[in-house]
Amino acid sequence: MRLLLLISSMLIVAACANEAPPDRNADESALRALDQAYVDGWKLSGAAAQDEAVMALFTESAVIRPGLGTPPKRGADEIRAFWFPPDTPATKIIVFDHTPDSIVVEGDLGVISGWYELRFEYGDIEYAQDGNYVTVARRQPDNNWRVTQMIWNDNKLE
Repeated sequence: MRLLLLISSMLIVAACANEAPPDRNADESALRALDQAYVDGWKLSGAAAQDEAVMALFTESAVIRPGLGTPPKRGADEIRAFWFPPDTPATKIIVFDHTPDSIVVEGDLGVISGWYELRFEYGDIEYAQDGNYVTVARRQPDNNWRVTQMIWNDNKLE
C-alpha cells in the first residue's frame, strides 16, 4: 500500500512539474480584452443587445458596487434589473472610455483598475461622469475570464 501511495505521489508531482507556467502576457491581454468588451457592449444599439453583450461578461454570482452610495447589486438578476429594467429605453452612449492603468494576475484571479469617462443619454436626459474603476475577474473552467466584482466612483461632470 505504501509503495502504491509513493508511486501515485511521484506521478502527481511529475505531472505538475510538466504543466506549462501561466502565460502572464496572455492573461493580461485577455483581461484587457474583457475590459474593452465591457465598454463595447454598452456602445451597442438597443437595450437587448447591450444586455446580452454586457451580461455575458459577468459570472452568475457577480457583484457590482455602483458609485454615489448605491447599494451593491448581487447576482446576475439584480445586476440586470439595475442596468436593464424591463420596458425602459436603451442607454445611448455618447462617449465611453476605459483607461486601465494596472492589470494584476494572480493565478485564476485578475484585477483591472483605471480611469473612465462616460457620457450617455437615458430617456431624454444626458449624463456625464468620470472616475476610477476596479474590476475583479476570475478565470473560468473554459479558460475565459468573467467579471466577479466591479466597483466605480462617479464624479458628475457639469
